[in-house]
Amino acid sequence: MDCRICSLAIGIALTGCATAGRDIKVRTVINPKADLAAYRTYAWVGSRTDVHDPKGRWTRPPFDLDAEARHLIDSELRARGLSFAAKQPDALVFFLLIADTDKQAAAMRRRYGPQADISGLAEAALVVGLVDAKTNKPVWIGAARAPAYPGRSNAQWSKARLSVAITALFRPWKPAAPP
Repeated sequence: MDCRICSLAIGIALTGCATAGRDIKVRTVINPKADLAAYRTYAWVGSRTDVHDPKGRWTRPPFDLDAEARHLIDSELRARGLSFAAKQPDALVFFLLIADTDKQAAAMRRRYGPQADISGLAEAALVVGLVDAKTNKPVWIGAARAPAYPGRSNAQWSKARLSVAITALFRPWKPAAPP
């Protein structure tokens, strides 16, 4: 994945401010040159969960966070007319789940320079991106951020927050019209 994609993805993450979602802040960026309706297929290019939590502010939920996020993202992409294609997809999809972003902020600055500074992110962030498979340029990126709640590892509550964040990320990208 192009380092510019990671820089852009992390760079758009917002400030965070408890129900399942009022404190979750989201932002999406759509490449003005991209025709999202032209994308019909996608493949997963990667996912990463990076948890560095020396202060004990985040508790890993009691379910497979990667699988749950992929499932929710798959559902949103299908609602927008895309289907999974392992070979020759139109788009590549990735996501990053980051908890306690202090370590990640320093690593991003070292690797990509000051334009990739993500210091000031909330304690937890989710970035989802869609990249054109031919050009390797980002066409849609969404970022959600929220505080982490120590001791809140209840599966139902955690899944609800993840669902709220992913649904909100995709809201600006209107679903495909029925055929």
